[in-house]
Amino acid sequence: FNNAIADSKWIKKQSFSFGRWAIGYPCAYVLFRVLDEIKPRKILELGLGQSTRLLGQYADNEQDVEHLVIESDHRWIDLFKSNDMICRSSEIVPCGWKFCSYKNVKNIRVFEDFDKKIAGRRFDLIMIDAPIGGDMKEFSRIDVLLNLPDCIGESFVIIMDDADRQGERNTWNEMKSKLRNQGILFADGFYRGEKAAGVMVSDDLKYVLTM
Repeated sequence: FNNAIADSKWIKKQSFSFGRWAIGYPCAYVLFRVLDEIKPRKILELGLGQSTRLLGQYADNEQDVEHLVIESDHRWIDLFKSNDMICRSSEIVPCGWKFCSYKNVKNIRVFEDFDKKIAGRRFDLIMIDAPIGGDMKEFSRIDVLLNLPDCIGESFVIIMDDADRQGERNTWNEMKSKLRNQGILFADGFYRGEKAAGVMVSDDLKYVLTM
């Protein structure tokens, strides 16, 4: 990642703190490559954090980029604002948690009214790193799953951090099944390190899996 961004013209603030609750370096690397080479215009991010600093700088550098961030923790939002870490092109939408059921599995944490927050919008890049999922053993972070395929454009990239965990992996497999059932051509793979990042792309962007 550090080598990849070394000559970047749009990353003005190159100090990041990846790992632990933030996205891992595999996720940061593929996210940067997607931004730098594919140049998505409509971006949805679940979870405010280090990825927001990367995505925000990209959005500020490009024209006509929409960057929507869904975050549940008001104190975390206030901390980012007080430290001037939210870029002018980033739209932060506070959204609390609730628990729902999926396939007879109860108490899955999701964003409240998530479908209403993104209603009528399609995204060509979706970055998933929330809600908190470490305690979700069967399914985790199912918000995008529940809104497929209405939330994606014809060309799309979906990145999910912590894809090595069982809850996220089960959700990932459900996302694949849903796209197949809708007849949508796609490919997926993983960028691995201490944490794994799942990458799912429309058929025209399969090369993203080899970068």
